[in-house]
Parts: sequence; structure tokens; C-alpha cells
Amino acid sequence: MGAIEDAGTAPEGPDTDAVGAPVLPSTQQLEIAENILNRLNPKDRHDLGKMIHKRALYCGSIAASLALFWWLSIQRLGDDPINQSESLVKGITFTTLSYLVPVVVFFASILNAASRERGQPGPALVAGAMFLVMGFFSLEPLVLGLLNTDTEAIHAIWQTVRLVILGAGFFFVAKLFIEAFLLNWVMRLEEAFSGIEIMALANQPQIAETESQTEVPDAELPFDN
Repeated sequence: MGAIEDAGTAPEGPDTDAVGAPVLPSTQQLEIAENILNRLNPKDRHDLGKMIHKRALYCGSIAASLALFWWLSIQRLGDDPINQSESLVKGITFTTLSYLVPVVVFFASILNAASRERGQPGPALVAGAMFLVMGFFSLEPLVLGLLNTDTEAIHAIWQTVRLVILGAGFFFVAKLFIEAFLLNWVMRLEEAFSGIEIMALANQPQIAETESQTEVPDAELPFDN
């Protein structure tokens, strides 16, 4: 995911073009901002800042809690045989899956968000495949444990429970991170066009289609590389 470049110091008044008309964000920028604002529904600019702070705070707290959970429930067991049980895919152990599932789910969530915000199917196709594969690996210990009489069912259930907690947890971490990122992008877009209320413009997309609009093609959009 490409980071949004620093917008620089905003001018003291609204930008204008050569004929004195205000410089507005591009149509694509306004459409993306409208989608973000309609979906997350901040009341005003102050509420926008509060939503960014709250999501960033929860994101960090949940991620730290999941890291502690992983350390206490998996890392501390070390070479315990329950951690060394192998997947159907040769060479992949439960310990490997405990790293793989949350990381892949996190990046799949980012791809899914990029597809939604940019209206592109490719990232969502990849994200869907990644979610499916990680779901298979998360449920695999339970299925193998129930079918294999050599493995205690309680161990298989505990393995699946831990993988599901890590995968679902990092799905919500990614969701909060992405929402904070998108809201921050809207705020920075507003700061880049000093004196213009992006939240108001996003609710009036027809303004972006008037002949008096001057587009800024080099302003970066969310998830640009």
C-alpha cells in the first residue's frame, strides 16, 4: 500500500486558478472522499479527528493484545509437540501457521479495501483467495484431529481456536487501521485545499463536474503505489 505523500504547507487562503476560480479536488478524489464519508459518516471535522484517534487507539490496543496472546499461548510452549503438528502441506507446522494466518489476513484486508475504494476487481480477487486459503488452514487442525484417532481432539480444537482468534483479531486490526488511514486521507485532502470544506463538497458531487473546476491530477489517492 502506497503512503500518501506529504501535502506540504497549505496556503493561507483558498487556491485559485489563473482566472480567479477556486481550485477544487479532482472528480475521482471527490468520489472516493464521498464514499469514505458516507460509509463512516463523521458528523463534522472535529468528529473526523476523534474517529481517527479512536480507531488508531483501538487498532494498537487489539494488535498488542493479540501479540501477547500469541506469546503466551504459542511461543511459550516452545517445542511442545502440539506446536509441531504438521499441516497437509508438507513442511508447514502449527507454529508456522500461527505466523502466517494473521499476516496474510492483514494484507488481504488491505487489498480488499483497496479494491473497494478504487473500484478495481483485481485486488479483491487476490484477497478472496487469501481469505479462503487462511480459512482452510485455520480449520484444518480441527478436521484432522477429528478424523485422526492418534491426535487428541482437545488439542486439535485448541489449535483451531488459537488460529481463528489470531486471524479474526487481525482482520479487525486491519479494518480499524484502514478506516483510520482513509479518514486521515480525507482530512489531509481538506488541508491541501485550504479554505475548502471537502466534507461539504463530497455531499455535492455535481460541483466537481462544473466547467469552472480546475483538477489537480498529481494529488495522490488512497492506496496509490
